[in-house]
Amino acid sequence: MITNSLLIVTIILLIILVVPILCEKVHLPGIVGLIVAGVIIGPHALGWIGRDETIETLGKLGLLYLMFMSGIEISLSDLQREKYKSMLFGIFTFTIPAVLGFAASRWVFGYDLPACILLGSMLGSHTLITYPVVSRYNIQRNRAVSLIIGGTIVAVTAAMIVLAVIASVARGHMGTWFWVRMGIGSVVMLVALFYGMPRLTEQVFKRFNDSIVEYTFVILMAAGSGVLAWLAGLEPVLGVFLAGLALNRQIPNLSPLMNKINFVGNALFIPVFLISVGLLIDLHAFTQGWSALLVAALMTLATILGKWLAAWLAQKSFRLSRYQRQLTFGLSNAKAAGSLAAVTIAYYLGIFGDNVLNGTVIMILITCAVSSFLTEHAAKHIALEENDAEAEPLQPARILIPVANPDNSGRLVELATFVTDRSSSLHAMAVIRQPEERQQVERMLDQVARISAAADYRMNLHTQMAVNISNGILSIANAEQITHIFAGMPEDEAQGFGKALNPLLTTAPQGLWLYHTLQPLKTITNVRILAPEHAEKESGYNEWRHMVARIIEQTQADVTQEVMTSWAVLPRIADSMAENDLLIVVQARPSTVSFHPDMMQTGEVLKTAFRERNYLVIFPQLKLDAQQDNPFFSEFARHNESSFALFERLHNKRHQSKEGAD
Repeated sequence: MITNSLLIVTIILLIILVVPILCEKVHLPGIVGLIVAGVIIGPHALGWIGRDETIETLGKLGLLYLMFMSGIEISLSDLQREKYKSMLFGIFTFTIPAVLGFAASRWVFGYDLPACILLGSMLGSHTLITYPVVSRYNIQRNRAVSLIIGGTIVAVTAAMIVLAVIASVARGHMGTWFWVRMGIGSVVMLVALFYGMPRLTEQVFKRFNDSIVEYTFVILMAAGSGVLAWLAGLEPVLGVFLAGLALNRQIPNLSPLMNKINFVGNALFIPVFLISVGLLIDLHAFTQGWSALLVAALMTLATILGKWLAAWLAQKSFRLSRYQRQLTFGLSNAKAAGSLAAVTIAYYLGIFGDNVLNGTVIMILITCAVSSFLTEHAAKHIALEENDAEAEPLQPARILIPVANPDNSGRLVELATFVTDRSSSLHAMAVIRQPEERQQVERMLDQVARISAAADYRMNLHTQMAVNISNGILSIANAEQITHIFAGMPEDEAQGFGKALNPLLTTAPQGLWLYHTLQPLKTITNVRILAPEHAEKESGYNEWRHMVARIIEQTQADVTQEVMTSWAVLPRIADSMAENDLLIVVQARPSTVSFHPDMMQTGEVLKTAFRERNYLVIFPQLKLDAQQDNPFFSEFARHNESSFALFERLHNKRHQSKEGAD
């Protein structure tokens, strides 16, 4: 047995580095690979590393971190989308495998009642380990996906509650005081987690724009939630899981904070936990008789059969297609986090023996393999069906962020990462008007690149020598084939949207997004969209709708949409907006079908009446054919004058022609 702590750490880090790479090459789940690696180096095989106090402590921390991440990755807004159907499916997918597991453990294995209940609940839970397949095929909005995510919340929460109660019973904490303590403590914990913690988190995120402070605060909240569960006489894993659910809305999936949480967990804590599970497993149990293999076989069979029956009932109850049923079965079949949490805690408490521990590893391996195959097959067919129904696929966005004010560059990067996926490209640029400005400009661009890297996005940096800022922006936009330009809302005294941006409305066909915010986008709870009549007939309609939908999905904000027939009422809307509201104002270029003359005053109104509000102005992308047909653009190409002067001249020309016709 190795006793040198540095050598032990080196071996563990080597396993964490190499094993996932090898597993990916042979299409084996990394979770299983790390557990098997723990078995190989553990006391029952090579005997290199024993399960000492340090490994045990790190393993428990990894378990808590794993359950926190499981909660934080489950979106409560998906439960709202198909609320009652999701809850019913959650009952199906938890109860049926739980009953089968209870029956097998009671009448085949002869386990006692607490072990049977816990084993059944362990089979009823599942982990969305193949959800990245859904994201890759872009079918997150499919009904079957909404059902399974909502059902996952029900199944995993039920399994964690059963685990907490059975573990307390196993410790001998039964009695009147136990139930009183658990009842009162549970109420206090739920109020603190789902009422107090989100509000406290929101205030911290608004006051401290520091990634380290945000990460430390979130981990502190998770640890405190575990303590609250412990004080209530429950297992800390239930507390940290519920903390993840409670903080889900404040931590979007594509945010830099979520990236840090995933990085630390996947790079250290969770792999150490999985290796520590492997150290417990004794493979000799499989050679000492048929009992270990029988337990593994029945656990796996009960899981697969139970999850298939739940998916079949969902298909009949909710009229799902064959591939939707297959997707539901595939996503709900895999075992990982919940099962490992339950079997590890139960093994420590003596509820389960070696057979169940070893059988759980075999079950995880088989269910993950089955889940991967079925999810891939079903997702591919569903994506093909949905693509056939869509009129035109959207091209990856290429977003340009002109950097002029370091104070709002971080907010613009945050907005860009919210509305794009990994297939899109981000660009930041700055205009250099004097040679001595180059050093300061490069420092600003480096800051933007660091902010983008924190969210795991690569930022392409550009500089442009130009006397005129709008010409410099347009030059980079055309050279890099930019589809959208994201800029901060200017506060200068110029008419409309400022000296630098006004010309872009007439010379740049790219979508133009002007952003004014007082707080991080992840703290927004309500989105209000104002769009003009006939907005759906504009060439860039699908693009901005898709990107705004991603904002709503990431923030899980409530949304209202209004069609504006009169823009004169815009100033009054400011009074009805709350602190965490975001107003999205969709505009149109002159001479386009949805343009209204009142829009010429929108910039002035926003800069005055909405100074203390969050808002986003969107000028949709103008496709090439639409730009060529637009008389405003063709007229501007022949005259070197401002957009507002040109609009005034065209408006007067049309008015005179109408009078002549009369």
